[in-house]
Amino acid sequence: MSNKKTLLLLLSAIACSLPIWSGKYLPLTDLPQHVAQLAILSNFRTPPFLFNRWFELHLFTPYSLYFIAGRVLTLVFSPMVAVKVLLSINTLLLPVSFHVLLSETKGPRIIALIGFPIIFGANFFWGHLPFLFSVPLVIFFWSLTLNFMEMPNKKNMLGLGLLSVALFFTHLMAYCYGLAIAGLLTALQSGSIKRKLAFLSVLLPSVGLGLFWLLSREITPQNISPISWSIGWYRLFELPQLIIGFDRYWQTNVALIFLLIGLFSIQKKISRDFWRWVPVTVTLAFCLFGPSSFFQTPLLIAQRFSVFLIPASLFIYRDIPKRNEARDWVSRLIIACTTVGLSLSLAQRFIQFNAEAKDFDVVLNKMKPNRCLLMFDRHIFNASHLFMPTLYFGAYYQIFKGGLFEFTFANFPHQIAGYKNNFDPLPIKYGYRWEKTDMSCGFDYYLIHSQENEVARLNPLAKKNMKTLVNQGPWWLFERVNFQSPAPDSKRQFSPP
Repeated sequence: MSNKKTLLLLLSAIACSLPIWSGKYLPLTDLPQHVAQLAILSNFRTPPFLFNRWFELHLFTPYSLYFIAGRVLTLVFSPMVAVKVLLSINTLLLPVSFHVLLSETKGPRIIALIGFPIIFGANFFWGHLPFLFSVPLVIFFWSLTLNFMEMPNKKNMLGLGLLSVALFFTHLMAYCYGLAIAGLLTALQSGSIKRKLAFLSVLLPSVGLGLFWLLSREITPQNISPISWSIGWYRLFELPQLIIGFDRYWQTNVALIFLLIGLFSIQKKISRDFWRWVPVTVTLAFCLFGPSSFFQTPLLIAQRFSVFLIPASLFIYRDIPKRNEARDWVSRLIIACTTVGLSLSLAQRFIQFNAEAKDFDVVLNKMKPNRCLLMFDRHIFNASHLFMPTLYFGAYYQIFKGGLFEFTFANFPHQIAGYKNNFDPLPIKYGYRWEKTDMSCGFDYYLIHSQENEVARLNPLAKKNMKTLVNQGPWWLFERVNFQSPAPDSKRQFSPP
């Protein structure tokens, strides 16, 4: 590799890391919940947190690999920094996985540069960190599948088996999708039946683990609901903004246009082989027609799997024998400059978000450790990011000071840390509903993110039970008149005053 190419790769890698390290807080919706899960895992028996009083660890879950990797990093870093390190690793793994796949499909490897900005799609801003971490693993699995079909040997079989197990323990939906595409590629390519059966055999351990996990889950009639589809034209129209940016800022729309220009300017041939068109066709159909919820869990199919549209399309490209080096450099510069421009724009917005979020640190410092917090987010948008960046900021109380908070992902059975015996010691579950409360349900603190005067909104019972501790910018913190320490075990609830 020439020095110029190496410099271009380093510049793209550094640029994509800038938004991740541009401030203490990142405007990624679910990120605080994932950091809280990692904090529980890291401080399970560590004073003064002692999370083992209320939680139990579920290591046999499709999310565990991501958090185990984060736990290893917390031996050196804090949970917050460990998650950012994982995000940075994710940023590097995506273009590497693109390069490996293009090597197997005999495509122009210059396209791998697009793997850098792909990190900044819907999954990034939703904070779907375990799913995002699974994306390069899926692409590596496809690459190894193609290699296995050409050279079936014990080394490839072992690699496919281990990678499929790793995929299962990273994210269940990505595992099912990745194996389905690999299975279709294997079935549609020429090859002996014996070779195809050998491929299926290496998947048996991970499939067995998946079936065992599903059968071991307790599913009661109360939490079973019909599958929701919510199919409409809106899915097609929102796909472009899901691939890059996930909002309506003009910078991200311009970035997507230039990335497409860079992609189409690359010298390549479009293959007519049917099997090469299957991954992108299935992925597009999945984004447009996949279910929106299952067992009362929002799947966000289009938002999640939009990240696979570009890697799935890599199969259709074939390299050409004689390349125009000058034209290749124009394509490289378009993609690299777009990546740098997009990263700088996002870094600037993330810095602005941290300036807006600085009031939260003042509020956080006012709270005593190991208490119970309920948070409402009545103002879910802000100037730097349009999509609910502070929705789960209450999780930072648990991360830095321990205790309990609502609404928490610990209520979900597939998380690595859950309440003991599936019993939530907090007496209410607000879920995704942010509504008025009389504040008499046993929490020590009530944190409200709002642009309105929240004292004026309190009803008489709430005013009797609570006192205003601090109002800092859009943050309102109320404290119970009579403090209660958290329950010493999972069978004790908090009684109202």
